[in-house]
Amino acid sequence: MAPLLLIIGFEPLDIVPAVLFCELLTGLAAGLLHQHDGNIDLIRDRRARRTLILLAALSTVGAVAAVLFGIQFGGRWFAFGSVAVVLVLGLLTLAKARQPACFRGWGILAIALMAAFSKGMSGGGYGPLVTSGQIVCGLPARQAVAITSIAEALTCLVVLMGYVAVKGAPDWTLALPLAGGALLAVPWATLGVHHLPQTWLRAGVGVLTLALGLWSLFTLVG
Repeated sequence: MAPLLLIIGFEPLDIVPAVLFCELLTGLAAGLLHQHDGNIDLIRDRRARRTLILLAALSTVGAVAAVLFGIQFGGRWFAFGSVAVVLVLGLLTLAKARQPACFRGWGILAIALMAAFSKGMSGGGYGPLVTSGQIVCGLPARQAVAITSIAEALTCLVVLMGYVAVKGAPDWTLALPLAGGALLAVPWATLGVHHLPQTWLRAGVGVLTLALGLWSLFTLVG
């Protein structure tokens, strides 16, 4: 969304809060519909609930650690590291698309830390990294998609609050139409997640994650 808005001619300072606001609303709406459609049960499933809390909590502190790292070592080296992680997770997700999942709690912790750090360094890459990482660590694909939607929404809330405190309210003439259009797609997306076979979801996440990693790598070296 952000690159398209830049191409159209919007200013970056107008795009960032508008996209954050849009992701906040769509993430929360998606979380509610994932719960309603049965893709996840945050009330009864303790493991899913703990995973969500862990991802959301670490994401709120990722920006601080990322800024300190960037000042000390420079962000470009970490960007290459993040791309490498995304590529590996994409390949692992594809490799495990047809294999039975075995949950690894320590892996969720590692993915949460990496995703939080990546969000703070670049503002992007959170969704593919967290979704594919959860699948590799053994969570069902439907749960991984739902948890990522809610965790990223909470992250956007924290970042948007900080942005508003410093820069003021977003440009509503841009933010509201973006959010309205994106919200129209949410019900169809959650229904698609509910009805698609797990192997298809895993393969789809793997392909998209790998594509994002290759695109990011091309951008960095280009």
